Amino acid sequence: MIVFKNGHVFLGNRDTEFETKHICVEGDKILSVEDTFNIGSEDSVYDLSGCYVTPGLIEPHCHIGLLEHGVGWAGSDENEDHEPIQDNCHAVDGINMHDRSFEDFRKSGITTVGVFPGSNSVIGGYGAAIKCKGNVIDDAVIKSDVGLKVSLGGTVKEHFSMKKKAPLTRMGIMALLNQFILDSKVDQTHEYIINGELPLVIHCERLDDIHSAVRFGEKHNLKIRLVGLSDYEDAKDLLLEKNIKYALGPIMGYATQKETRNRDRYRHIEASAMINGSLTTSHPIINGRYATLQGSIMNQNGLETASVLNALSINAAEFLGVENRVGSIEVGKDADLVVWDGHPLELKTKVLLTIIDGEFVYKGGDLQC
Repeated sequence: MIVFKNGHVFLGNRDTEFETKHICVEGDKILSVEDTFNIGSEDSVYDLSGCYVTPGLIEPHCHIGLLEHGVGWAGSDENEDHEPIQDNCHAVDGINMHDRSFEDFRKSGITTVGVFPGSNSVIGGYGAAIKCKGNVIDDAVIKSDVGLKVSLGGTVKEHFSMKKKAPLTRMGIMALLNQFILDSKVDQTHEYIINGELPLVIHCERLDDIHSAVRFGEKHNLKIRLVGLSDYEDAKDLLLEKNIKYALGPIMGYATQKETRNRDRYRHIEASAMINGSLTTSHPIINGRYATLQGSIMNQNGLETASVLNALSINAAEFLGVENRVGSIEVGKDADLVVWDGHPLELKTKVLLTIIDGEFVYKGGDLQC
């Protein structure tokens, strides 16, 4: 058994920020989280006095392993985009665990990721929830299918206008989506989507696209998750009213899309509005290692510390539907932990230790046992 004592621990239970706790890990699970410290003669004990501990951070929507760092076309498996409907594609079949970005993620405290196809097609394929460890995808999978990726708006229009084929308009995009659902019901395919067990994960930026996504989900009685949300400021009340889980971001970067060039995703956000919200870098749009930097920006702009940390952990786990395994420090959950030398949202803070399933996958400092 491994015992981490005296850490300032963020449990991820939404109720508190940091409190002194002692965490016991046995194998790949969290065995106990205690207020008092008890030690056995055979325990390995790490004294974390002065250090902070969080659950492993979660990137809810990215393309790591599909669009590899520094490889070019040979490592580009993000978009199977010759046709607008690619419902038979699964991200799990294209992820290369040797993408060097996985090392960057571990160094940054990210332990779980949602990997989805890109946004060129109306339907890009199924995304997967995986751990940032292992040499092959089979060693990393938490859940091979967590949702079917859908994209609305300008990116799809631009891509297919270059190909001189439909869909060329938002009307055409929604027509294809409606027909896809009707056909699936008739053919009895994609039953987990049709019966609401798995969500459609919809990339939408502009306010009208956000409303189209919500309206489409309600029309067909589907579960939906939303990604992107450049017009979040105008959409946040709708998202809260409809109780929709979402991944906001990336909030950093140059405004490359004309339709969203004036949007500002990191203005003041109240904690009450962010209750279902997680934060995404959509790596490699923004390098995933800057996940906490995005969180710091949100914190600087008024979002409470606990809400930011929830957005980086338990909320992201719920977005992916894997909150029974990861996202908080609780007995019985996977032993995914990050030890920091200071507050995680301080820019000068460094990761001292990243643990996935009880295994030390990154050491960035000296912690004596």
